[in-house]
This record gives sequence, structure tokens and C-alpha cells, in this order.
Amino acid sequence: MDPKGVRLLLGLLALWDLRIDLQLMIQHFTWTSLLAAISAHPLAVAVLIVLPLICRRSLR
Repeated sequence: MDPKGVRLLLGLLALWDLRIDLQLMIQHFTWTSLLAAISAHPLAVAVLIVLPLICRRSLR
């Protein structure tokens, strides 16, 4: 699999992992729900934070 495919797969899997928490936050956002989602899914949040950096670095 090429690097673009891996990045896309990582992003999609991270969003899939957070899907229920994101739905709840869309319906009723609270800072507590955001912190709970971050603490319950640290890997998915880390992937979403680091993914733009990886994409920028690969363009060089």
C-alpha cells in the first residue's frame, strides 16, 4: 500500500473510532464530553493531530 493510502486509512480509522463521541458532541457539545473523548480514545486523537504534520512532511 502506498503512503497516501496508509495516511487515508489511518485518518478514516481514527474517525471511525471517534464516531459515537463525535455524534454526541454534535448533538450537545460540552467541554467535559470533549475531555472524555480525548481520554477514552488517545490513539485516535493523536493520529488526527499528527496526520497533517505527516502529510506536510511527505510533500517536501
